[in-house]
Amino acid sequence: MAARDARPVVALDFDGVLNAITSHLAPDRQLHTVNIPAEHWPDSLFLSQPRPGENVLRAQFRLRPADGPWITHLRQHAEVVWAITWEEAANEFIAPLLGIEPLPLGVNRHEHPPRFGYVKTGDSAGWKLSALRGKYRGRPVVWVDDNNWHDPPRGWRFIRPDEAIGMTDTHREQVEQFVQRHIRAAS
Repeated sequence: MAARDARPVVALDFDGVLNAITSHLAPDRQLHTVNIPAEHWPDSLFLSQPRPGENVLRAQFRLRPADGPWITHLRQHAEVVWAITWEEAANEFIAPLLGIEPLPLGVNRHEHPPRFGYVKTGDSAGWKLSALRGKYRGRPVVWVDDNNWHDPPRGWRFIRPDEAIGMTDTHREQVEQFVQRHIRAAS
């Protein structure tokens, strides 16, 4: 196994994790409004799609400025990937807001098309779990997702923030502890 392949994987969702889903701003969050041309809106079976004639969609994100530097630092020790229904659009619209380099896609519909049952029930977490399990088999994975109720595979850690407030310092510490534990175990 190559050294890079031995690193732990940190799979990050966005909405409800980095982007707090709340009607008010917490003191550590900043509001960002982004106008996304309809043709660049994520082509996801799990996201509402633009209505006919809708040219621009206005998205509001409540982000914590410290998250970008935290992700950049984490990438020195772990393979940080998007586990997000935004797929390719995450690097076009979200990464710049966080001030980070593009992240690899841990899940995407081209490599791992969602089964009909996942789409019918809106179980994006089930689809993500199936894709992540296939792609990172045998590697330690910490997955942060507000919409996750599945049992983690052996060696994995699930962290489920409250979507209204997103990741907290405690969640970040849990991610870092997982990464450090697996770095020590591999050396």
